[in-house]
Amino acid sequence: MYEDVLALFPTASQLWARWCELELGGPPTGGSGPDAAKRLFARCLVSCPTADLYALYIRCIRRANEPRGVEAMAETRAAFEHALSAAGQDAGAGPIWLEYAAWLQAPKEGTPEYLALFSTGLVGGDEASERARSVRWVF
Repeated sequence: MYEDVLALFPTASQLWARWCELELGGPPTGGSGPDAAKRLFARCLVSCPTADLYALYIRCIRRANEPRGVEAMAETRAAFEHALSAAGQDAGAGPIWLEYAAWLQAPKEGTPEYLALFSTGLVGGDEASERARSVRWVF
């Protein structure tokens, strides 16, 4: 059904969002889960790059990556940065900026999450500077 309607209205962002939410919900809602939702986002964000769809995309990526822990933080960060480079100038992108800033500031210094996000690979580390640079970029 979604395929047929979206063939006629490819920029109907609310319809894309409903379909993505259905897929994201997994089998209980009739969807296939986060992997299917990611494939769907790859299609819809090309024809309909709205802040609302990107916010939903971030929610999908975070939900899919949460169980993977530290190893998935780079993918989550890349998703935030992709969303903000594509829709960050949209008036509705404020919540994405705020969520990204909070996500960057959440890890405590010295934790594996902190090192995964801010380690530059230099001897002696420069994680605090990298964190400050990242947070400044958001603001």
